[in-house]
Amino acid sequence: MVVDLSQTSCACLGHPPGYWGHPPSRRGMEPASTDGGIPSPVEFVFQEAQMKASSKESVQCRLAMPVVLFFGALLIASNFLACSRQATWKNEGVKTTADASSPECLEAAQKILGSDAQVARCGHLTGGSDMDSIAFVRLKQFSEDQNGIPVSRLVILQKVDSQWKTALDAARQIQNPAGYVGIDYIDDSQQYLGYRANFLDRRSDGKPAFLVQLSYLRTDGKPEGVPIEISWNPTAGRFQEFSVNQEPEGFKTELKNPPHIHGTKS
Repeated sequence: MVVDLSQTSCACLGHPPGYWGHPPSRRGMEPASTDGGIPSPVEFVFQEAQMKASSKESVQCRLAMPVVLFFGALLIASNFLACSRQATWKNEGVKTTADASSPECLEAAQKILGSDAQVARCGHLTGGSDMDSIAFVRLKQFSEDQNGIPVSRLVILQKVDSQWKTALDAARQIQNPAGYVGIDYIDDSQQYLGYRANFLDRRSDGKPAFLVQLSYLRTDGKPEGVPIEISWNPTAGRFQEFSVNQEPEGFKTELKNPPHIHGTKS
């Protein structure tokens, strides 16, 4: 490693930053170098430090150094603890077990979706005492990419009083027990292939919460339109659409009887 001594401050030696020569008043008192020649900058600083070790200014510098080191160490420790608290806060916001291979969750998913069911997540996803399971049937003709997993159907199951119940069902339409989610109307002529599904630990408003993001699939496997965000609403006690793009932003009430239209087939 090469150290640029010209940028090092010599304030504790009585010289301004960047100075490595001799003061005009001391040109006859140059310290001798180890090889008998002109001392190098490092030798000069070392010898200058020895010569001034007993001076008041040098004593002040030596006394100040432990204080500087102490506060430097304190700052580093504070940053480390802050990062640790942030990571803990994020993990506590979404209490997941990451046990997607749970036999109990897989068995519950297969009762609803059949033998092709796959479990994405299983645990206390909503932060409550009930177990939650996210399961889906994968579309084999499309590959997973940055937009998510291609699925033909997705369900969110909750274990309540030892019984697994469907909290959300995303098939041709997305529904929870209270109504339709993420739509203003039903287009009966729209071709349905499935969704691209993402599973996140933070909502679009930046708050930690388990989130399912669904995008309708086009025939080429790419997502269509703005993704629908679905998260747990503790006030309503069910999974609902969450949006920051609509006024007012936040959770959206389900539609019990959305209107039907017959648009142009795509």
